[in-house]
Amino acid sequence: VFLSSTFSDLVEEREALARDVWPVVAAEAQVRGVTPVLVDLRWGVTSAQAQAADTITVCLREVLRSDVVVGILGDRYGWSGTKEFKAAIRKTAKLIPQVTQYPDVSITELELRLSVLDGSRGCIFLKDMEVKDESQGKLRQDALAAGGMVVKELDELKRAVREQLMATLNEMYPEDQVEDGEKREDTVHLRFADNYLRGAVRLPFHQHLLGVARDPAATRIM
Repeated sequence: VFLSSTFSDLVEEREALARDVWPVVAAEAQVRGVTPVLVDLRWGVTSAQAQAADTITVCLREVLRSDVVVGILGDRYGWSGTKEFKAAIRKTAKLIPQVTQYPDVSITELELRLSVLDGSRGCIFLKDMEVKDESQGKLRQDALAAGGMVVKELDELKRAVREQLMATLNEMYPEDQVEDGEKREDTVHLRFADNYLRGAVRLPFHQHLLGVARDPAATRIM
C-alpha cells in the first residue's frame, strides 16, 4: 500500500494513518496469511530532494509495484515546473516511459495518475478546504470524478481510509477463504516470492521458479 500526498502540509494526516489505521489493517491481513507493507516515502518539497532526480524514479517505481495507492489531497500541488524537476522527469522517463503521458504535472499528480486516476488501483481522500492553486483545483476535480471522498476532520479521514483498506482486503483475500496449517504457510511464502519478483528482473528462470512454487508438478528446469 503506497501512501501518496504532498508532505509538508499533511504531516499530521500521514502520521495518524501510519499510527492508528495501518496496524489494524495489517493485523487483519496477517490473520489471512498476508504480510502487507506500507510504503510511506515521506515525500516533501525540499531543496535537497529537488536536486535528487533518482527520488522521482524510486517513488514512481514503488507506485507501480503497489497493489493499492491511498492518496490524500490538501491545498498544495507538489513539486513541479522547476528546471531541476523537468530534468528529473526526463531521466525518469528513460526507465518509466508512462510519465511522458502526463507533461507538466507535479510528482504527486504523477503518483495518482499512474495508479488511482488511470488505473483504479486505490482511492483518494480530499481535505475539505478552499484551494487557490489552479492545477491543484483541477486535480481535485478529477479525483472527485474518479470517486474521491471529501473528509472534514482527521477522525473522518482515519475512519474512511480504514474502511476502504478493509474493503480492499476483503475483496483480494476473502475472510471465508482463510487457510490454516501447512497450506497457509505455503501461501505466505508464495505471496512473498511474488511480491519480491515484482521488483526483480523478471528473467525466464525467475518466472519458472515461481511457476514451480505455484505448481510443484512443474519441476522441469529451464
